[in-house]
Amino acid sequence: MAAMVPRGGTSIKAERFRGSLARSVLLLLLLLSLLPAAIISSVNYFRSRQLLHDQTGAQLETIIQSQSQALNQLCQSRSSRSRPAFQSTGYHYKFSYPDITTQ
Repeated sequence: MAAMVPRGGTSIKAERFRGSLARSVLLLLLLLSLLPAAIISSVNYFRSRQLLHDQTGAQLETIIQSQSQALNQLCQSRSSRSRPAFQSTGYHYKFSYPDITTQ
């Protein structure tokens, strides 16, 4: 069905909702329904972001501690294996480092 266009150039349907109570109520209800949803989603976003940040830090700390313990155990096992051989023969390491100041 074609809209009737009066001499002013605007349609009757466009004038019908301009400044009407129905339009005002619709905008108010739309605002009242979207505003709480926006607030709740914003709060959940920031809480989730902080939670992920904390969990990542805790997991990295756990990984660092376990790797540190594994490295310490490796160093202790290697040093305990090499000590008796050198201690029994009376052999001591004598390190000589090149003198880099004279070059």
